[in-house]
Order: sequence, then C-alpha cells, then structure tokens
Amino acid sequence: MKQNEIHALHEKNLEQLKKELAAKRKELTRLQLERKVKPQKNTRIFRMLHSDIARIFTVMQEILLKEKKAK
Repeated sequence: MKQNEIHALHEKNLEQLKKELAAKRKELTRLQLERKVKPQKNTRIFRMLHSDIARIFTVMQEILLKEKKAK
C-alpha cells in the first residue's frame, strides 16, 4: 500500500473499510490456493497483503475507539 492509500484509509468509514478488508482477504485466499497448485513468482505479495489487512484492522480499531470515547 502506498502512502497516499494509507492516508485514504483514515478518511473512509467503517463500512467501506469492512468491504476493503473482505476484498483483501479474498485476494489473499485466492493467492494461497494458487500457490498450492503452482509456485508463485512474486512471494512478497503475501507479506504485503498481510500488512494491508493489519493496517485496515488498525484503522477500524481507531475509529471504534474514537466513537466509544465520544459517547
């Protein structure tokens, strides 16, 4: 994820983040299945997807904490 994409995550709402998280997880699952069939040339993509998923979870947690604090 590029720096501008990371900043864009903070501007999204919770539903948009959930959709993006589902898409990243689906892509990761697809790549893992493909890896079982044939070796991947770019194995770094797995680490990148795991990092992206963690970033999305972090932003979601920040949003939830802000909402909880505002109450």
